[in-house]
Amino acid sequence: MSGVAPHWTASPASRLKYAGFRLAALAVAHLPAWLAYDAAVPIGALAASLTPTRRANVIDNLSHVLVESPQPMLLRLSTMVYQSVTRYYVDLFRMPSNRVDDLREKRVRAIGLEHLTRAVAEGHGVIVATMHFGAPEMALQAARAWGLRFVVLTEPLQPPELAELFTRLRSAHGHQLVPAGVGGLKVTLRTLRAGGAVLLVVDRDIQGNGVVVPFFGTHTRMPAGAVELARATGASIIVAVSRRLRDGRTEVVFEPPLALVNTGNRRRDLQANVARLAARFEPHIRRTPEQWLVLDRIWRPAP
Repeated sequence: MSGVAPHWTASPASRLKYAGFRLAALAVAHLPAWLAYDAAVPIGALAASLTPTRRANVIDNLSHVLVESPQPMLLRLSTMVYQSVTRYYVDLFRMPSNRVDDLREKRVRAIGLEHLTRAVAEGHGVIVATMHFGAPEMALQAARAWGLRFVVLTEPLQPPELAELFTRLRSAHGHQLVPAGVGGLKVTLRTLRAGGAVLLVVDRDIQGNGVVVPFFGTHTRMPAGAVELARATGASIIVAVSRRLRDGRTEVVFEPPLALVNTGNRRRDLQANVARLAARFEPHIRRTPEQWLVLDRIWRPAP
């Protein structure tokens, strides 16, 4: 942190949340890596048992992915989701001590990286659309070793001290993080129009103003920001998904650019393109649903 004492203006729950994350970050940074990752298993299981409401959200999400799966299987997978989330935080808390060259050479492998580098070289701007899946922090930081630098739109967090902590960890190797909002939108547009790369996480409609599209066969709201930005700037959309492998490494798949519909009907084109983007994520989630790091309910009643 900056060394200045935090000005606590948030609720006691937010203060406790910040204190817990800061303590965990300090502890994990000083533990041997193997111990920190091994501890994620019991800690994740404990967190699942202590948060029944959020666990019910996870089970509901999994039931849409794995239709007609028995409840015991969904319950077991929901615990594994929590364990994946805990590993994600281990990745995040250890990030400043990682060397990007080590990530590239030993811990992260890229598949289809040429799709991204070719799109960047074209100079029209690139939107990397990804989701809360696998080991996204590992993939983000390894990108620096591939010669890539992103502007990353982030979800606003409370209290501000927690947002500052996460920003400091995630920007440890040179990416620019900007909170979603008017200011972040201006930075994003400027970056794309200059031919730069922007990373957006697009599997949760955080602001509640997304587009209703089918996702795993059932309609729900999905964010439309990536498609709107591509329409406004002419940037390409590249889908990128990370996956944690059994040997502890991370695999990052970069897909070919998303082909966008352009019939001249803006509303219908937007819905069709958001649906195309959402469909790109379905095979990845089906393959390893326990690595989908979402604890909020995705399928909510939508008009």
